[in-house]
Amino acid sequence: MHSRSGFTLIEMLVVLSIMVLFSTIVILYGHAGQSTVALSVEEANISQLILKAKGLSINTYSSVGLGCGDGVNFNFASGTYSLFVYSPSWNGNVCPSYASTTAHGISLADMQPYDTQSWQQPMAQGLIMETSSPEALADILFYPPEPATLISRDGQTWFFSNPPQDSNIYLQTVTGNSSATISVSPTGQVSVQ
Repeated sequence: MHSRSGFTLIEMLVVLSIMVLFSTIVILYGHAGQSTVALSVEEANISQLILKAKGLSINTYSSVGLGCGDGVNFNFASGTYSLFVYSPSWNGNVCPSYASTTAHGISLADMQPYDTQSWQQPMAQGLIMETSSPEALADILFYPPEPATLISRDGQTWFFSNPPQDSNIYLQTVTGNSSATISVSPTGQVSVQ
């Protein structure tokens, strides 16, 4: 009897082909999984930042000199978001009523950084904020003591607790294969969809 002591060329090519196929699957699904994880983490970070602004606004009411409210600004052009303290320079640094704030508007000059860690935070690599929807949220400000919720969808026009519907932050992967929506109600409730 003749014994074989090796593999034929065909057998080696079949094994190599199977290994390449499995490697490709692992690499593709690994990258997609990484994007999905980054999307979930970014969604949690933004939700927590909005809730932090709301909590700081409640704390601001009992403290003197900490600004007139706290909010979050979403800069779609640079793909960043920032926690800010509302300090209106137009009113001599005196806190106006939220009705006056709504009528006057809030400029970028009125948005002072809360701290360096929460100012102009970039989106995770491979993620973008979608801005084409009319419900896209540009800014949110919580005004003590309730706190009242002021929402801007375009960065210029502000609604006080009465936009026609929830405002949303739309996140998606650059490839468009995964997306997430963070909704903020007119009363400042945050939900993730």
